[in-house]
Amino acid sequence: MMTRIRRGLKRLSFSLYSAGCRAGIYILPAHYYVPIANVRELAKTRSQWARKSLLPGISVTLNEQVVVLRDVCLPFQSEYAGNPFYHDAVKHNFGPGFGAIEA
Repeated sequence: MMTRIRRGLKRLSFSLYSAGCRAGIYILPAHYYVPIANVRELAKTRSQWARKSLLPGISVTLNEQVVVLRDVCLPFQSEYAGNPFYHDAVKHNFGPGFGAIEA
């Protein structure tokens, strides 16, 4: 009996979702797996997030970032230079995947 009710509710919810899609309205669950913000929850917590952040302790300049990238990446250049594994995957059409550096 519960299985039939559950199936009926799933069919009904899918029908509502389909009808909404036809009307340009997307009905989504309010769940952390859904990448769309729940505006009602955002409104409740506005004082926490809708203010300028001072980001204390963070001081970043572009030149310093370049120095850090060089310090971190250059010692491993031999590991990613040419990247034969990436090029082999592309050659065999294993999908786009990551770029050469990310791979």
